[in-house]
Amino acid sequence: MTIETAGAEVTAHRLVLSAVSPMLKAALSGRWGEPSRVRASSSSAEAVSLLLDLAYSGTSARDFD
Repeated sequence: MTIETAGAEVTAHRLVLSAVSPMLKAALSGRWGEPSRVRASSSSAEAVSLLLDLAYSGTSARDFD
């Protein structure tokens, strides 16, 4: 699936996102079928990429301290 951010398009696996978040699972398995594109236009590509790093690996490469 493709996630449209404020600055770029980022790809991710629907199954991974559904596994890490009940909210995303509900959003991605709606009544109208599974979306192939999700708009996150108020989020930067960097923020979405950090979220995806966390979803895929369980860690973040960025130090927030």
